[in-house]
Amino acid sequence: MPAALPQDAIAAAIMRLSPEDGTFATELRVGGLRQTDLALADLTGATLDDWRRAVVGTLPDPDGKLGAANLMERAVWAASRPLAGLAVQGLWPVRIDPDRLGFARRMVPWHAGEQSGEAMLLDQVIDLDGLEISTAPDAAASFQETFEEALTPLVEELRQGTGLSRGALWRVAGDALAARFLAFGRAFDRLEDALSAAESILRRKGSRLYARQTDFIRVSLPENPDTFDWYRLRGGCCRYYAIPNGVYCPTCVLLPRNKQIERLQEGLRRRD
Repeated sequence: MPAALPQDAIAAAIMRLSPEDGTFATELRVGGLRQTDLALADLTGATLDDWRRAVVGTLPDPDGKLGAANLMERAVWAASRPLAGLAVQGLWPVRIDPDRLGFARRMVPWHAGEQSGEAMLLDQVIDLDGLEISTAPDAAASFQETFEEALTPLVEELRQGTGLSRGALWRVAGDALAARFLAFGRAFDRLEDALSAAESILRRKGSRLYARQTDFIRVSLPENPDTFDWYRLRGGCCRYYAIPNGVYCPTCVLLPRNKQIERLQEGLRRRD
């Protein structure tokens, strides 16, 4: 059996992850959870209800499903930052202790034209004592299993509290994980390997993260094929379309593929 990877090597790999920037940038801290942090395992009950309401702010959410979908995505996006970041470097977390993987909730103000409000951010906290790393060729399957085990209590709590189905919540989780693999594939110039790894996780039938429609697509401009980018297409839905005056995300699973591509090309033109 190969020797366990030293914690200083794991910490160094996490520190190679690029800091986020912008108004909604979150922070990543390595070390034990503080009293003000909340472990993934403790995201339950009244605390979970409070976070579910906070994640949608003033948006109407009569059945709680909008908050459930968005909190699921936000939590997985946060938790998978260090985990997917390690995996893309070939260091697969094959044991994840949900008592040692946590969040620090933070509210930040935002302004867009005449509108303003507050957004809930989840900074990430990871205690390396809660991780076991493997570099084995088949480690992606073990990562998938332990990641699913860590998330299952949260899925069940949100399902019971709002009635949003297990399948819907797992698809949202898979979307967030896929987006992390895409982001880190770019950051480490390992895009092909990162997308292949993500697809091996999301296409494994029988797993809870299995998502037939989550996909990656390369979109270019017809008038300028050298202008292109890669995108993650959703297999789940954030449910924003369901609120009054809500719209579909460009990568929404409810949009036909040609409409997704048109919307993404519009974004490329604005960026170019």
